[in-house]
Amino acid sequence: MSRSSLFVDIGNSAVKWRTPDSVVFSQGVDFFTPNSLPKAEILWVSAVANLSIVDAIKETHANVKLVSSLRQHEKLTIAYEDPTTLGSDRFFAMLGAIKSFPEISLLIIDVGSAVTFD
Repeated sequence: MSRSSLFVDIGNSAVKWRTPDSVVFSQGVDFFTPNSLPKAEILWVSAVANLSIVDAIKETHANVKLVSSLRQHEKLTIAYEDPTTLGSDRFFAMLGAIKSFPEISLLIIDVGSAVTFD
């Protein structure tokens, strides 16, 4: 039996979510409520800001997994002294890029409230 998953990204200005087979949905942080999220058995949450939204989601959903950056995952190694200080959104963008283009070196440019290069 497979478990339904929902992937949630909480940033500085918006909350975005999707299931493995859906489009991405987004709401501004000022308008977001946990009731905006569809039902799922597991919520995988990446949060670089607005941690009060994480707390609100935990109050309404039973199985919330907060994800963070790791020092090493497959081909990706983080050189930060403390890898958890690298935003999980940037970490997962790098993992997604490596999965899509495994044989080439990449520069990941993330444009959100800030512009970052990894």
